[in-house]
Amino acid sequence: MRSLKLLLCWMALTGLGWAQPTVEIGRVTWYTDYDEAMKVAKKENKPLWLHFGENPG
Repeated sequence: MRSLKLLLCWMALTGLGWAQPTVEIGRVTWYTDYDEAMKVAKKENKPLWLHFGENPG
């Protein structure tokens, strides 16, 4: 029983470090018009990410 208490105490104390804050890498602009997205990607020399399915965000 003592080892269980120690384990739970250890988990409670170290669990605070497990939760990582959300890191925002940058803003993403999602386009619904393929031609417009392609134009912007070429202008900024960036790859174009195509997403099929539910709208992100």
